[in-house]
Amino acid sequence: TIAVNMVTISPTQFAFKPAQIAASPGDTIKFVQAGTMPHNVQFLRVPGGVSLGAAMMGPFLVTNGATYSLVMDSRVATGTYDFTCTPHQTMGMSGTLTVTPRASITATR
Repeated sequence: TIAVNMVTISPTQFAFKPAQIAASPGDTIKFVQAGTMPHNVQFLRVPGGVSLGAAMMGPFLVTNGATYSLVMDSRVATGTYDFTCTPHQTMGMSGTLTVTPRASITATR
């Protein structure tokens, strides 16, 4: 599980910490409300052919400690995904998710 905190930096600046995330199929990204204002996650750009369905926009997290988890399942392909917090996009609350194939372990004799 990869934790991403949604934080308040100042009264007019909010952020995802970390804002740059790397994940592989099978991983879970858990967005954690760690600030004072409601936050959500909306994907603005996904790789061609990807349809996240309802996961394109997550719920608003309004209480400290509330979480939203996104599993890197069959909906997710390798590539770059840009996301934002809808109400705080103009205040710079955005990030990038890079999905890479899971490394395989090869046994040799």
